[in-house]
Amino acid sequence: MAPFSLFTDYARSNIWDVANQICAPWSKARSERIWNRRDLCLDCLQPHSLEQFVSDWTLAADICHQPDLKNLHGFFTSPASWKTSQHLVPLFSQSSLPGFGDILFPSPWNYVDKVKYEPSPAHPDVPYLEKKNTLFWIGATSEGISINGEWKGMTRQRLMHLMNNNTANPVTMLMRSGPDKGLGYQVVDGAAPREKLGLQAEVYLSDVVRCDDCKIQKQELGSTAKRISFQEHWKYRYLFDMDGAGFSGRFLAFLQSHSLPFKTGLFRQWYDPRLTPWRHFVPQDVRLHDVWSTLGYFAGIAVDGGSKGSTSVLMEAHNEEGAYIAEEGRDWSQKSLRKEDMEIYFFRLLLEWGRLTDDRRDQLGFDP
Repeated sequence: MAPFSLFTDYARSNIWDVANQICAPWSKARSERIWNRRDLCLDCLQPHSLEQFVSDWTLAADICHQPDLKNLHGFFTSPASWKTSQHLVPLFSQSSLPGFGDILFPSPWNYVDKVKYEPSPAHPDVPYLEKKNTLFWIGATSEGISINGEWKGMTRQRLMHLMNNNTANPVTMLMRSGPDKGLGYQVVDGAAPREKLGLQAEVYLSDVVRCDDCKIQKQELGSTAKRISFQEHWKYRYLFDMDGAGFSGRFLAFLQSHSLPFKTGLFRQWYDPRLTPWRHFVPQDVRLHDVWSTLGYFAGIAVDGGSKGSTSVLMEAHNEEGAYIAEEGRDWSQKSLRKEDMEIYFFRLLLEWGRLTDDRRDQLGFDP
């Protein structure tokens, strides 16, 4: 007989039917099955979206109305490491999904500057409008383990495919259909945003890892790029951020810069309640159906106007709005997401934990 353990190890397996136990039995996450990764589940989007865009960042990470997430995030399809318990035990975590009940504390990764905002003369952080009008991301396939094609649902690989290799699936974009036309949603072929609409994105994989089917991934997604200095990020106007095996370790550095962070993901950290989407950063749905429209809104869309040297503007560049969000995020991070704030948060967390575990919990911390 195996020894008793409080925790069960679910690494390298689809954990959806374990994770969705946080939801009500009648919720979509527990009562519906969606196997199609290719087509967009509109019903799954509606509760947290305004048309194509994320309107409720907190609800966007709530899995209970989103059964399609079963196959759209590496944490659910095949986590590299995950243990859980059905017993009532305190669990302190650096990040967690909403509904899991973990007690969050500031990550040492951020506190010791494992990824640091450190511009220099060699890598200056120039003002917003002086940066390349380009969306940038580079990283490894660290979101989950892929054994038999699970990578096709993982966020990092899906972003890579959407930006660099999407020739078959059409995309929907918010823009004008022509000069003097009103804004509306237009369906264009998958390669059109870059090849016809002039939008610029540099998205690279530095390493293809955590996979038994690595060779197939490389064949589909292309060769990997060499690693770069993290400080290279500051020359780009738009910086994409997403989950890895857990929370993203680079988001705070992005906030500190003059660049505009685009962020998607399900994991939440201690500071999330302190941030306001669309004021401090640009939220993106984990399905990535909104990325091209969002980039077009900030970067602008112009095409050949037909006559020599003329252009037709299908979406004006919203430089003022982009610069405002970038600077608001930067300013707020310097006020409320400093190391001092991490220390205060952690100290207050320990004080409250000490009170709760003390037999005099009803008297401690209260004036008579």
